[in-house]
Amino acid sequence: MLVAVVNFIIRLTAVLPLGAVRFIGGLLGALGWLFNSSITKVTRKNIALCFPNMPVKEQAILVRQSMIESGITSL
Repeated sequence: MLVAVVNFIIRLTAVLPLGAVRFIGGLLGALGWLFNSSITKVTRKNIALCFPNMPVKEQAILVRQSMIESGITSL
């Protein structure tokens, strides 16, 4: 079942225009950030460790941007 779903996603992204794929990937990343997924928690922790002197508000912005870009890259 999982193989069929992955196969469908690959075939779908292959026929969509790049802009559409980027939009969908960004949406998936934003949803991961919005629902505070485990990947978001790891990203938040990593950014806090890498940039300890960065204000928390800026770290939060960086986490959101990172999640969006990760979603785009994953598709």
